[in-house]
Amino acid sequence: MNEQELIEKLRKYPELKARFADLVRIIENPIGETDLADVAEEHVIVSLRNLGRDTLQEWAHERSEQASERLKKQVKSAHKNIKKKCTGKRASGK
Repeated sequence: MNEQELIEKLRKYPELKARFADLVRIIENPIGETDLADVAEEHVIVSLRNLGRDTLQEWAHERSEQASERLKKQVKSAHKNIKKKCTGKRASGK
């Protein structure tokens, strides 16, 4: 996957894009909040946990969408094989 493809994919998943931006901010340390290695490590751990959670949520959403699409296709091509329900009582002949 080239850089442009990666950017397009991240546009599709804004939550993941934000998580990667968090990691870059830790590296660049623009406001000097991660001057200590322990603090930087804690920020990385939190960011990676969030990235993992968001990744799995997106994965589950994609699998759900795919399953839904497969089911829609199957339902369209399926033949109904159900017993007709009775609309009333059968005459008893008494």
